[in-house]
Amino acid sequence: MALTRVKSGGVTSGSFVASGSTIPVSSGGTGRTSQLLSSWVLSANISSSSSDVLMTWVKDTGTGIGELIGTDVTHSSGTFTFPSTGIYKLTMDLQGRHPSSANSYVGFQFYSSTDSGSSYSIVWRRLANNPSGGYFAFLSTMHYEVTNATTQRIQAKTYINSGGTVFDGAVGYTSNRLYFEKMS
Repeated sequence: MALTRVKSGGVTSGSFVASGSTIPVSSGGTGRTSQLLSSWVLSANISSSSSDVLMTWVKDTGTGIGELIGTDVTHSSGTFTFPSTGIYKLTMDLQGRHPSSANSYVGFQFYSSTDSGSSYSIVWRRLANNPSGGYFAFLSTMHYEVTNATTQRIQAKTYINSGGTVFDGAVGYTSNRLYFEKMS
């Protein structure tokens, strides 16, 4: 449940704020409003010998975030659709490991479709390196403009150079999360 700070003078007649509206700092608010905040977790470990494995997600029940505000994004078989047009901030919290060799690069790519999923193109890539037998972890944020909520979609896929890399997943082991926040 979202909390709203009320000015110490209380609420007066005619001063109610509509859901999704901004409460100015001068009135005790933050000056900005997030219209959606949603958290997802990688549905299962991905252990792959190749890049471009589609990442599938389930609603995150471990953070308490779930869907705090607004109408949520929709997920089906690794593909997300958006409830409305606007600017969305997507934040990927990625972690994994390789049991025996080093990766010169490991990460993910966001793919976007503007034609209801008939074709996709890469719109974002983030990489790290992975020491031999060790873990990798990083946080990456991308702003994504949705101009047509009916036809736009987004997917995340793995991006690696060494087989045997494991991306940690499953609801009980929530190392990999994807957050959606609608900014405007």
